[in-house]
Amino acid sequence: MPLITLPNPILASVALPVDFETDKDILRSLMYDMVETLGSGPTSGVGLAANQVGVLKRVILLGKSPYVPKAYFAINPSFKPVNNTAERNQKEGCLSDPGNRYDITRFNQIDVEYYSQDGQLIKARLSGLHSRIFQHEVDHLNGINIRDKS
Repeated sequence: MPLITLPNPILASVALPVDFETDKDILRSLMYDMVETLGSGPTSGVGLAANQVGVLKRVILLGKSPYVPKAYFAINPSFKPVNNTAERNQKEGCLSDPGNRYDITRFNQIDVEYYSQDGQLIKARLSGLHSRIFQHEVDHLNGINIRDKS
């Protein structure tokens, strides 16, 4: 699937929750397409949100990287900060805003909840860059772009 870039208005739209019953077929093809999209193109990314490929569903893909030990999908993801400790003004880039980097402040440690692609509820605590990537992708699902946070 082609990667959507700013200023496309779909990137400012809030994604809808996934219903595992009614969205089963969409979900399967979406996940396949997201893996293909994240793994192709001139730049590599560490994460991707469904609306970055034009689908307004609450699905993110975190790719395997030095910060994420194993690639995984997070369906209907949410997070809460563990405390108010934030990593201030770290440079962050985005596949939907190619060539640009912004100083972004994010929580250092978060508790996350999401469903796996099998429909299993997952709860975890993320920290450091893994936490930053998760927050970045959830921002996309909420219609918040990296430029909005800079």
